[in-house]
Amino acid sequence: MPTPPLILLLSGSLRAGSTNEAVLRTAQALAPAARVRAVRYDGLAGLPHFNPDEDADPLPRPVAELREAIDRADGILICSPEYAGTLPGSFKNLLDWTVGGTEIVGKPVAWINAAAPGRGQGAEATLRTVLGYTGAALVEPACVRIPVDRGTLDAEGLVTDPEARRQLVRVLGLLAGREDTPPPEDRAAAPHELNLWRRQLGKVPAPVWRRTELQILILADNGLTDLPPDIGRLRRLTTLDLGHNHLTAVPDELGALTGLTGFLYLHDNRLTELPASLGRLTLLRYLNVGENALTALPDSLGRMTSLRELRAQHNRLSALPDTLGHLRDLRELWLRGNALESLPASTADLHELRHLDLRENALAELPPPLARLPRLRHLDVRGNRLTRLPEWLLDLPALEKLDLRWNPCARATPLLTELERRGCVVLL
Repeated sequence: MPTPPLILLLSGSLRAGSTNEAVLRTAQALAPAARVRAVRYDGLAGLPHFNPDEDADPLPRPVAELREAIDRADGILICSPEYAGTLPGSFKNLLDWTVGGTEIVGKPVAWINAAAPGRGQGAEATLRTVLGYTGAALVEPACVRIPVDRGTLDAEGLVTDPEARRQLVRVLGLLAGREDTPPPEDRAAAPHELNLWRRQLGKVPAPVWRRTELQILILADNGLTDLPPDIGRLRRLTTLDLGHNHLTAVPDELGALTGLTGFLYLHDNRLTELPASLGRLTLLRYLNVGENALTALPDSLGRMTSLRELRAQHNRLSALPDTLGHLRDLRELWLRGNALESLPASTADLHELRHLDLRENALAELPPPLARLPRLRHLDVRGNRLTRLPEWLLDLPALEKLDLRWNPCARATPLLTELERRGCVVLL
């Protein structure tokens, strides 16, 4: 049975009885209410001082363990004090060790400021700067201030304030990629949301299709094998989560949900194709069809022109539709674990693309259309068949990180030396 998203909790304090630790312990306790798992990282004190000479395989064991923890996580929540107007040195050291890897690239990250009102802005400013260098995906609505007084902690050191606890549940939900999800005690305050996550339903209860006022419907992890055409009745939906089920198909009526503006989750099912009607979802911003058995994406994908992020990792794609280039606002494209040997020429029109994950495909060369992506910052082509690199890599003005590991290409060339001289992190 698929497990809920995993949130890694990072404390910036080494102090016993730290309120920052209390916040994260509370977040861990509230994780089930947010439909996530949460684990606290406890290796801060054991990290060696950052040394670029040691940022190479084999990494120091504490650093390798940190990066593995980040890689396993689906999101990261930070709570750090402020010392001398900035982050504590020990926590800045932790972040320095993340820059040379790609584990944090594109990873949803947020922070909580637990300091008293008027304090902590320096730590926030430093976090924003450093996380920008690491390539993390900052989730702005989840970066919040939750002042904590030690007098409000219970005997177990957990935060007792109801409002603070509600905010923590909300933050965890946002980091998991969901819309704002109130905790169970607040369900009455959200009449336009229906959360049926992990209820072992087997099929969607018929009364759901009469809830035409719904804006958010969560049906994830229910063992669903069929989605009836009735889904088309819910025309007001802005977010629909059908992930972690056993669906082998979705009906054409899914395309009737033209009000979907937020998220559509179809990942971790058994889909072999997608209906062309999805092209009608022209306002949708996030689409996840990863972890299925798709051999192709529909040509109608090109009509989904509001997409900011498309995830189609771990399918059986050997090609992408020529209409891909119509997604002019696309910023992230995740295609890991497919069978792609090339990209369509229209990829050159994705001028807003920042992050491209082509890890574990069948590329024998870097696709030439990438040469025309002016905003591309992170390019991950680990585990392909690359034997040489094109000179046009030097013409990518925004490239900050190029991951070439597990390819048979040369490890030392003038081209790579020049990229590194310009400040691009190259991993071989």
